[in-house]
Amino acid sequence: MKNPVIIKSFPNGISIWLDDEMPFSQLIQEVAFKFKESAHFFKDASMVLSFEGRELSDFEERQIVNTISANSSLNIVCIIGKNEDTNKNYIKALQKLSLHQQAMENAGQLIEDEDLRAQIKGSGIGTSATRAEILSKLVKIKYLKLNKKTQVITPELIGEMVYDVVNSSIRSLLNPELTASWELGLALVAEGKITEEEYMKKLDDFIIRRVEGVKNINNSYGLRQCFDAAAAYYK
Repeated sequence: MKNPVIIKSFPNGISIWLDDEMPFSQLIQEVAFKFKESAHFFKDASMVLSFEGRELSDFEERQIVNTISANSSLNIVCIIGKNEDTNKNYIKALQKLSLHQQAMENAGQLIEDEDLRAQIKGSGIGTSATRAEILSKLVKIKYLKLNKKTQVITPELIGEMVYDVVNSSIRSLLNPELTASWELGLALVAEGKITEEEYMKKLDDFIIRRVEGVKNINNSYGLRQCFDAAAAYYK
């Protein structure tokens, strides 16, 4: 029987080959075993992660990262796509992302619930992997601006506008406790305590309720004042 999980190590990253026929629930168990077995080798190294051999959804990728974190001290900085020049991209990713994470470093400390705070420390906004992923995406979609020379990140006008909209319309989205509760749900799915369908139904219900709430808010005038105030700093 062929090995369903093969870990390939590079100087600054790892690539995981995954069997494309094994049920994902079994594959997760194999990933847990592999990384628990090799924890002494990787120790607490910071690595970029890529996948081979199997198409994965975002949901499945997150479960794998959570499983790696739970079974090793490895710090996954971010996930990147497969590239022929793999090692070069790993090094670039580490250099670019490792200096931009301090602003979100202590977000988990704002959570009062001990269980949720512990959950977010292990797999949510409190990890380097999640901070790097978020910051990289915000730069890519031009909500944040990265000075490549100084490696300093500053907001773009559109980023400030999005924050103002969320803050005045769905403020709960800015609460790290909400992120922790979602991560807890993901962990329960990974452990087989709830199904993916149950988790997605709760998430869909949350989104529907919040969207309907936003539709009933008449705050366009107040938002325009916020936009104009922010725009003065971008002339």
